[in-house]
Amino acid sequence: MARVRSGTKWSGPSAATFIVETPPLVITELMYRPAPAAEGSPYAPGDFEFIELLNRGTASLDLRGFELVAGIQFSFATPTLTTLEAGARLVLVRNRAAFVSRYGGGPLIAGEFSGALANEGERLRLVGPAGEVVLDFRYEPTAQPATDGLGFSLVVADEAQPLSRWDDGAGWRTGSVRGGTPGQPDPPVPGFPRVVVNEVLAHADRPLVDTIELHNPTLAAADISGWYLTDDRRTPKFRIPAGTVLPPGGFAVFTEADFHPTAGQPPGFNLSAAGDEAVPLVGGCGGSAHRLCPRVHLRRVAERRLLRPPSRQHGRRAFRAAG
Repeated sequence: MARVRSGTKWSGPSAATFIVETPPLVITELMYRPAPAAEGSPYAPGDFEFIELLNRGTASLDLRGFELVAGIQFSFATPTLTTLEAGARLVLVRNRAAFVSRYGGGPLIAGEFSGALANEGERLRLVGPAGEVVLDFRYEPTAQPATDGLGFSLVVADEAQPLSRWDDGAGWRTGSVRGGTPGQPDPPVPGFPRVVVNEVLAHADRPLVDTIELHNPTLAAADISGWYLTDDRRTPKFRIPAGTVLPPGGFAVFTEADFHPTAGQPPGFNLSAAGDEAVPLVGGCGGSAHRLCPRVHLRRVAERRLLRPPSRQHGRRAFRAAG
């Protein structure tokens, strides 16, 4: 409180609040488009939405007065949880019963938020007890496509990063565990073997068949056991068999006998004859469908030799991996 003197007169008392330090409460994980529940579950996919918050400070934090006021709504004005210890995490959930059915009672649940996280992305705003903006950012699904319905969460790239990075797409990454890690730090991003889609034979005339060739251009062996080939990034279809290891500079060839053994029966797929159609290819790295490698787009190229060496070149359309 202060007063100002002008000559012999004093002004009336006035009060102001000055924010000298932003509270250390940050959002570290978003599950905005969860994977569907198992067949027979009473819950819709959206019921499993959650937001994880972290006290990245060095002292316990009084949560009373913090609010999420944009995108979704939640107030810590009257929660059962009023304090968050240094380094501790909590989650806000859309549906407590659904969340517990999937993740158990281990994560610290502060309560249920109002509204829903937008699948197309939206702006979220966290404000502190004095109404000060703590975080104001927009998340974008297009930057991390594996988080868009495949069951992977969106996590901050570095929990110690400057607050300005929250509103930067480079400040986020795909979580490394399918289903997310609510209430726990996300594990380090695994190292993916640098395997590329080298060539594709689509819409082949018999006796040729649709074929995908993978190549390991590195000087180290690449274990691709458990990776998937698919034409729909939301649905892994053909799982590469265990023990499939590409030697340095080596190749692996998969034909429609592998990824489409029974015509018209899922989970097989065909390769499109349209050269301008993107075919996503994803991998469950490390032998687990829970870790996805980047998808690959294909573009049509001129006729050329496809595999080493085909007996015929007639009646095929060859594609090369773009990028």
